[in-house]
Amino acid sequence: MSIDLDKIIVAMQQAKNNDRDQLWHYRKRENLFIADLYQQAGRLDYYRGMTKCGTYLKFAYGNFDEETQQIPIRLVAINACGIRHCPNCQYLRSRKWQAKTFQVLPKIYNLYPYYRWIFLTLTVKTCEITDLRKVFKAMNEGFRRLTQRKDFPAFGWIKSFEVSRCYDLYYNSKYIMRTGLTGIKKWTEDMKKKDSKFNQELISTIPTTECHPHFHILILVPPSYFGRGYISQDQYTSDWQACMKLGYKPIVHVTAVKDILKSVPEIVKYQTKSQDLKGDPEYLLELTNQMHGLRAVNTGGAIAPLLKEIGDERIELGYSNDEMIFSGVISTWCWGDDNTTRYADNYDINGCQADFVDVVNYLI
Repeated sequence: MSIDLDKIIVAMQQAKNNDRDQLWHYRKRENLFIADLYQQAGRLDYYRGMTKCGTYLKFAYGNFDEETQQIPIRLVAINACGIRHCPNCQYLRSRKWQAKTFQVLPKIYNLYPYYRWIFLTLTVKTCEITDLRKVFKAMNEGFRRLTQRKDFPAFGWIKSFEVSRCYDLYYNSKYIMRTGLTGIKKWTEDMKKKDSKFNQELISTIPTTECHPHFHILILVPPSYFGRGYISQDQYTSDWQACMKLGYKPIVHVTAVKDILKSVPEIVKYQTKSQDLKGDPEYLLELTNQMHGLRAVNTGGAIAPLLKEIGDERIELGYSNDEMIFSGVISTWCWGDDNTTRYADNYDINGCQADFVDVVNYLI
């Protein structure tokens, strides 16, 4: 494959403003921050693994696009630690699930052309982080009972487990409520609309040892679901309460999916937000211990065997087979020994050596 080196330079300059490429730098910074927390917590094995994660990135170029006059740049190789709460690996794991799901969607629509999707969120009340593993197993058992009910509409599903940390929210030193980061954001936005004198600088939060576990589930339902087989949100709430044997009414939310391409990333995005881990090595260590060995993403029904048919050898980075058309290696990047800067290790294009050090800086 021959290519104009001047066009390569232009493509890499354009990558300067590419959010996806820029985020690799951000994720590595987050990775190092969390690695430092593991070091403080005494988990030197995790610290060493995470500091080495994402220190090698190989980028390649695709075919020149005449319409956009651009050459696409893509990450095609990276060294990864595989630690659950590593931002790099969490992103790669999410992309992998997205790629597998996107690959199987056409087959699902061919086999079940009139079926539709719904998005179901199942929650329980907050629990101490030390009880998370027990709650997780109870929720899995509750979901198993839910799928065995005669009126459960799922023909297939993708289920993910998410844990949010709880914070005590204060405004002007007055206690407001205990909620997660999403709840704090929503409360702030609502107050801005309601009160013209609202001052966001008066907000303060104190992290707690409580967390909020919940399931996000994409469910494939038959055409009859939105007719005689429809199940209301109140009915889902009652069914979930019964299956979990709860003495209170849990929060449940269900909605029809309008755009499956947007819903899939939402399902498999992460298990825990990096913001929930900052500044607290004890919480991170306990979360790590509680989640060790647990499977956060599960599939069932007709979807499970279809996903199993897809091999992982071409989507380690989360790109589908159709996307893996990138061949010529532009650059190999390494994270410096000081863990503060990146540098170009080599930049060999069709056997030609070229000085891309300054240009390649824009990629990360």
